[in-house]
Amino acid sequence: LVLMEDHMIFVPYCTQDLHIGNSTYTYTNDSNSFTFNHNGLNNMLEVYKFTFNQFRRPETIMVTGCSAGALGAITAERLHDYYNDLNPTLKPINIGIFSDSEFGLVTIPFAQSVPPIWGAECAFIEIFDEYENISSPNFWNSTFTIEKFWSAIAERVPSLSILIYSSMYDSVQSYYYGEMGGKRTGFESKMVSLLQTIIKIKNLRVFTVHEGLHCSFAGSVANTVQGFPKWLNESVNAIDNGKQSELPQNIICDECTLQTATGCDGNVGSGLVEDGCGVCGGSNTNCSTSAPLWSNYKNCTYSILSVNQADPPSCAGSGIKLKLLTKKFSNFQPENY
Repeated sequence: LVLMEDHMIFVPYCTQDLHIGNSTYTYTNDSNSFTFNHNGLNNMLEVYKFTFNQFRRPETIMVTGCSAGALGAITAERLHDYYNDLNPTLKPINIGIFSDSEFGLVTIPFAQSVPPIWGAECAFIEIFDEYENISSPNFWNSTFTIEKFWSAIAERVPSLSILIYSSMYDSVQSYYYGEMGGKRTGFESKMVSLLQTIIKIKNLRVFTVHEGLHCSFAGSVANTVQGFPKWLNESVNAIDNGKQSELPQNIICDECTLQTATGCDGNVGSGLVEDGCGVCGGSNTNCSTSAPLWSNYKNCTYSILSVNQADPPSCAGSGIKLKLLTKKFSNFQPENY
């Protein structure tokens, strides 16, 4: 794979906040309590700050992650600000995202309640606030959808290329969707419904399989799934060359249709999809009308934009390609990072 030629920065993960947190929170369970440092977003910004200081003018940056790390990879849209907005007269850096095995399906009640605990408003403000008021109850009740999440990222930075790999019958994604309060029955129909919407986004491409491993690089997917190595190589080459128009077509498995998927009613081919409120065949109108309690709303700073431009770069010049990897290690314990 062409990514093997790149310089790599590996970003481990122990903050349990999908790399978008900015808070310290004390959890209680009966008589026990423990404090968790949800510093995922801060950690990613520090990585980008390091990257910016070490690699001032790379040709291409690809940010890729698996599972929770795949959602962490969406913070790569910040790199456009750091590299291209700070130096608008220079040739733009090619920036791409490869989201591996995570479409980001969440229930609306989960989105309303958990990200505020993580202090994730800074991540949401960066993505949505140009288009939506994230403090509005209406946004979280009837407006917020994962389709809008991907669309907002793509619209904010049209030059950003987004690649997604996923199995439609991913047991790991299905498990965590259930933990968020969603119904695991018919999860595949919800995946297919989301897929049918996001493939319309101009700068986003997907490669889907019917059944497969969670995380393409964790097993044999990258080498054995027919067409995947070619699709990924062509995608990365298009990004490397700054020719988004040459991204390959979406690869959709033959079985990835609502006619072949099990609906949320348990019937194959019913076409019924659970909405974000947990209603089978609903329209996101039966959730709580309250907005999340953002404790630090609008108190977000992006210190990397004040990087001293006079600092001598340690690795300047063209010809550098950089891959950032984000990864989840569920057995790590929280530390003050």
